Amino acid sequence: DAWDFLAQMNLIELEAKDNLTLAKVVQAYHADKFHGPCKLFEVGDLVLLSTWNRQDIFKKTGKKHVTK
Repeated sequence: DAWDFLAQMNLIELEAKDNLTLAKVVQAYHADKFHGPCKLFEVGDLVLLSTWNRQDIFKKTGKKHVTK
């Protein structure tokens, strides 16, 4: 009957959620396998930042022109 169908659909939904969670954990494990532990920075640490992707910010003309 309808209640059995709903119960079965609920079990299928829970199983699908479990499978998605398992897939997420396995994917994270394999993604992190080749990464080392990340370095934690403290307040006052000196760091070097790359501005490679921000090279052209000062080259714009017109309304979006940046002046120093």
